[in-house]
Amino acid sequence: MKKKYTMKKIILACVAAIFSLSFVNAQEEVAVEEVEITSTREVQPEVQPVAIIPQEEPELQADPALVMDSVITRPFMLGAAAGVNMTSYSGDVDASFGIGFQFGISCDAPIGVNLFKGYLSINPELIFAYKTVGLDANVLGYESTDRFWSMNVPVHAKWNKSMGPGFLWVAAGPMLNVYLGGTNKSKLQVEVIDNKGELKKEHLEMLLFQADPDDLANDYIRDNALYNILGFSLNFKVGYDFKSGLSVSAGYQLGLSNMTNKAVYNDYNKQIDEINKELMVNLNGRVETGELTTQEKDALYKEEAMSNLAAPVIRNGSIFLTVGYVF
Repeated sequence: MKKKYTMKKIILACVAAIFSLSFVNAQEEVAVEEVEITSTREVQPEVQPVAIIPQEEPELQADPALVMDSVITRPFMLGAAAGVNMTSYSGDVDASFGIGFQFGISCDAPIGVNLFKGYLSINPELIFAYKTVGLDANVLGYESTDRFWSMNVPVHAKWNKSMGPGFLWVAAGPMLNVYLGGTNKSKLQVEVIDNKGELKKEHLEMLLFQADPDDLANDYIRDNALYNILGFSLNFKVGYDFKSGLSVSAGYQLGLSNMTNKAVYNDYNKQIDEINKELMVNLNGRVETGELTTQEKDALYKEEAMSNLAAPVIRNGSIFLTVGYVF
């Protein structure tokens, strides 16, 4: 019995030891799992409130080329142009248009003034022009042509506006005309007496802007130029400048001053008055008694009609077309 009791104790002790070991192992596994869960848990940082400061939006700068109301200007420019002209006279003379040509240089300086969605500039030019004008027979007694050179200096006020692939412009201003020289030449040959007293046919030719010492028929032309060397005009023109630099224009020159040299007609009238006096002396007072012959009466009437001849008003006007380049 005693042995059986001892064996039971031994068995119970073994079972208690095994159970204790199992319990301890279970507790260790639970602790390991808690450590792993704690180590793998993410730590979320504390979120601090952030103050939002409003920022001003930058002001947009509009491209002037894209704004309809903006004015696009150009810098100081130089230019050159050449073309054709058609010139005639107005006033107390019957004249027809003649064809010539011209060429010149110019500059264009903006003055910082905007007008009608465009800008203003000053546009002086230096132009050399060759002009021709046809004269009817009632002017000199035969059909003839004036041919002359002039140097023209206009100063324009110019309006410019960006339009399409370039700039449209309109210009107007006063112009100084300096006549460099020219001649009047008859279209047909006429009979003249040369310095030897011989009769021959040739084209009559007179200097226009200087005294003509070779004119044997007219003393007043030998001493004075037929036309004045200086004149004044108004110049108007319109044109278009392409972005490539090509420029086209058309315009009109309106003459203001009288080209006729009054000194010629003053000398002419003096010469006629002297002839009349000489004629009256030769008639010996027979005008009052009515004893004049028919030939003498015709001569007297002719001289009276030619006396006190007023200087005709002659102004030149030109239409011109030019092509040039600005840079």
